[in-house]
Amino acid sequence: MRLGIDASNLRAGGGLVHLKQILSHLNPKEFGIKSIIVWCSSSTANHLPSRDWLVIKRPRLLDGSLVFRNIWQRFVFPCVCARFCDFLFIPGGVCYVKKLPFVTMSRNVMPFLPEEIKRYKIVREKIRLFFLRRALIRSFGNAAGLIFLTPFAKRLIYPLIKTPAKITVIPHGVVNIFDFSVKKQLLLEEYCHDRPVKCLYISTLDVYKNQDTVIDAVAQLGKLGCSIELDLVGNARFSSIYRAIMTKIKGLSNGFLTIRCHNRLSHEELAGFYSSADIFIFASSAENMPNILIEAMSSGLPIACANATGLPEILQDAGFYFDPRSSDDLSSVLKCMLNSPEARYEKAVKAKLLACQYDWSRCAISTAEFICRLYLDFQEASA
Repeated sequence: MRLGIDASNLRAGGGLVHLKQILSHLNPKEFGIKSIIVWCSSSTANHLPSRDWLVIKRPRLLDGSLVFRNIWQRFVFPCVCARFCDFLFIPGGVCYVKKLPFVTMSRNVMPFLPEEIKRYKIVREKIRLFFLRRALIRSFGNAAGLIFLTPFAKRLIYPLIKTPAKITVIPHGVVNIFDFSVKKQLLLEEYCHDRPVKCLYISTLDVYKNQDTVIDAVAQLGKLGCSIELDLVGNARFSSIYRAIMTKIKGLSNGFLTIRCHNRLSHEELAGFYSSADIFIFASSAENMPNILIEAMSSGLPIACANATGLPEILQDAGFYFDPRSSDDLSSVLKCMLNSPEARYEKAVKAKLLACQYDWSRCAISTAEFICRLYLDFQEASA
């Protein structure tokens, strides 16, 4: 089998990490795959491994704007893929190919959460998500197979598919660079101006990521005289959101509170933030299976986590949960964590143990087995 992969819309974040790790951990010849051809942008290609069985194609349109990338995906790729491939894997979800069977993935649950979409004041983003939902449902219905990352996503999306495909749930993994031991948890009185509580939140700056909730919550602790630092790591998708967050931060500075913003960082740089943090906060209210949460679990940090979407399924009883839209609730949870070093340590240990089940090698093997099984089914049906 010659396997083709459309990675035209995987440019950063979890989707790119997923593709890179699968290709890095896979030995396709064990599954009867002769070659893998990936179509992607030049920036994406720079992150992919070099293998003798891997062919990377960089169409010029994929280095252009979203309009050009959509033109390529809708009109060009369906014409060229049949010349090089027998079967397709679409990790980005949307596929317009009709001549070849394909397996696709459900990565993005945002288009299926109308209450979260309503929170956007940016009309073009609401329109984009509306059409993305339609494209995903159509692609899922046309696929030979569909991979969900979590049972939550399966329950949310699968009933919407008119022509159900064969499905499976394959969680992703976590890289070893984030594997740290659980640290000794300090007592509240051990934190001071020279040794503040270090909180970390890594995520794209966006409406549903609820950075405003996190900022207000730690500010409440600062007003109570608790020395606290907050590092927000991630690029902003919209300039208006970035300006709003920066304005909020400037209005909250005091002697006990320090808030810093950082752009997107490499895995090596992120590892440094994880290793120096005391508490990890994950406040997103629209997630499927975030790499960041798994990384924080593997890093041995106590985690304050939003009680939204499928996050409690992942973290289970190893986290401190809060309403992601309530800064008062998060502030209360953080106070509870700081007053309970034993509970912080116990839950951090549990989270680290849970993270051990997420393995990229296992993910790569399960994905290849599922694809090959459906390819054989397609061959038998065509015989």
